[in-house]
Amino acid sequence: MATMDNPHPEPPREGADTSTSTGAAAAAAAAATASPLSTTAPPPPPLHDSLHVGYISNLAAKLDRPTSYEGAVTEHLRMSGVYWSLAALSLLRPEEDADALLGVTVTSRPTSTAAATISRSNDTCSSNDNTTDDNDDNKNDNDNGRLDVEESHRKPIVDWVFDCFDPSQGGFGGNVGHDAHLLYTLSALQILAMADRLDDPRLDREAVVKFVASLQQRDGSFAGDEWGEVDTRFSYCALSALSILGALPDTSSDDTRPTSGADDASSTSSSNEKSTIDVQKAALYV
Repeated sequence: MATMDNPHPEPPREGADTSTSTGAAAAAAAAATASPLSTTAPPPPPLHDSLHVGYISNLAAKLDRPTSYEGAVTEHLRMSGVYWSLAALSLLRPEEDADALLGVTVTSRPTSTAAATISRSNDTCSSNDNTTDDNDDNKNDNDNGRLDVEESHRKPIVDWVFDCFDPSQGGFGGNVGHDAHLLYTLSALQILAMADRLDDPRLDREAVVKFVASLQQRDGSFAGDEWGEVDTRFSYCALSALSILGALPDTSSDDTRPTSGADDASSTSSSNEKSTIDVQKAALYV
């Protein structure tokens, strides 16, 4: 090693390890000559929206088969499943196409040919960004967008939603004949809102508001149903359901407590003018 006293360093002794200094020098040289990092982001992966449309469109037919194991074990979740399906499809297709594919308000569902036509429509977003799609991909997308001919006649979803109403409780169940629950009451209202059917005379707004308000606990939390299970998500369901119905209390006022039956008798019947729940307690609980 060279020092101020000895400017002429001795050569390395036989067997000495010089790999460390040699490796460091090589790394420094490589870094100096390396090309700058590319700032161009890779293209996003393709969105095969027709495949998604086909999956959603055919899901009901699959779950409704009498031999469907998946349909049997998810029967109680059907209301929320319908909402998720409608919400997802509405992101991929115009409102009228989503209605026709799922049969939201229409009295019959399209045949396989019509469904495939709808599945091909409005594909410009994905096709313009996807120049690598070939004819086989398009064929597979279209096949997955078809509905079985035997499924061309199905009760409109809106009618099915009202079949799930539990008049003894005032809320909606997860399927026909099921007990009312906050989760499915919110999903039902969301479906009706998306279908623009909140003004349907079959919707008993007052009963739904009372059902939601009856489930608030002393600490501000909400039970999901009459059996008393408490979960934070039920707080979200309760507040969202009342918001959709325009029945949330005015939090700018001091009186946000539910009114008693005697007080209700002298008040207006409009649900959005009545205090229904204690919003402050609900917020503190969350």
